[in-house]
Amino acid sequence: MTISRRERRVLHLIERDLSHDLVLVRLSDLFPERFPAQRRRTSPVRRARAGRPPWRRPVAILAVAVLALAGGTVGVLLNVPVLIATSFAVVLITGILAVTEPRRPVGPSTAIRRHADAVPRERTDRAPADSEGAAMTKAVTVLGTGIMGAGMTRSLVRVGLDVTVWNRSTDKAAALADDGAHVADDIPAAVRGADVVLTMLFDLDAVTGVMAEALPAMTADTVWVQCATVGLDGAAQLAELAREHGVGFLDAPVLGTRQPAEQGQLIVLAAGPRSVRDPATPVLDAIGSRTVWVSERPGDGHRLKLVANSWVLTVTAGVAQSIGLATDLGLDPRLFLDVIGGGPLDCEYAQLKGASMIEGDFAPAFTLEGAAKDSELIMAAMHTVRTEDALMRALRRLFGTATEAGQGHEDMSAVVTVIRGTDRART
Repeated sequence: MTISRRERRVLHLIERDLSHDLVLVRLSDLFPERFPAQRRRTSPVRRARAGRPPWRRPVAILAVAVLALAGGTVGVLLNVPVLIATSFAVVLITGILAVTEPRRPVGPSTAIRRHADAVPRERTDRAPADSEGAAMTKAVTVLGTGIMGAGMTRSLVRVGLDVTVWNRSTDKAAALADDGAHVADDIPAAVRGADVVLTMLFDLDAVTGVMAEALPAMTADTVWVQCATVGLDGAAQLAELAREHGVGFLDAPVLGTRQPAEQGQLIVLAAGPRSVRDPATPVLDAIGSRTVWVSERPGDGHRLKLVANSWVLTVTAGVAQSIGLATDLGLDPRLFLDVIGGGPLDCEYAQLKGASMIEGDFAPAFTLEGAAKDSELIMAAMHTVRTEDALMRALRRLFGTATEAGQGHEDMSAVVTVIRGTDRART
């Protein structure tokens, strides 16, 4: 019998205290569809208790109360204080017993149910791993092997998928051959025969240019998983492009940077029809720790991505402002990270980016150039729905200034250099 993770957890929690037969009896109550009904083994004492009529307890209490009252009456007549006090106490106790329900002992069944309730529910936001579409997905092509694409490729290879890569700069793609990926010389060759084609390019122009060559070589059974951040208009344009070529399209931007991409720990924000979910699931499960299915409307994944990125840019710039101000005031900027550390104002991202700013380590996880581009996409979305964009305009200016200063390929934490007064004085 195959036992699920939840059922194994229940067994682990209770097998220390209960016999195997009793475990199966209780599990048959909790999971009737998984465990056939088991025969209960009850002791003679339990069977005798189970056969007691329901009126037995109240009758016994009444009898005791009557005897106590009789004893009290005799005590009054004979003027015996001890007998009066004793009778009064017995009447009081029986009265309490009469108005309260007997407490059931916490037996194995109750304990098991508590354990079962404490076990986390299994995930339901992903398509079943053994679905027909998922089982058919074997060959995956990744178009774009920069910081993110390279990490995603390694995650795909690691789970056993047959991965082909292409990149405009061939040296970036060739480096993945040692990890087990096939390197294609041109775009049509890269996508030919692929079950899923994943795009992770810089912007809308790059994606449309590459897919203009790729789509004619793709079949109607191929699913296009579009992970690049291209904005709301861009997502709609690419979805229409896929429709024109008869190819399934999944809007699937991701949250995360270099390290999560390398570890398969990205968060995928997916939107698309149910028909593309099963074939895409093995790919999404390989690159991400979690897939959030936003809706069946392509573009909604991007809507959520822009919302999340507005927070990422705000946090990064906010940390840079605090680090820069502390430094300019003559303080050790690490004191700021210590003050917020472990409290309600803290977050792991602030600590990570803050440490990079203090150390001057701007090795790219997410580039300033990408941050400037995304801030423009967020502003465009804000204008569409008339959301106030004063804060985003300020962020766009900061990230744009750092990019124009020649730091575009450094990590976005390098924005601290345009905030610090000492750095500005040197430029």
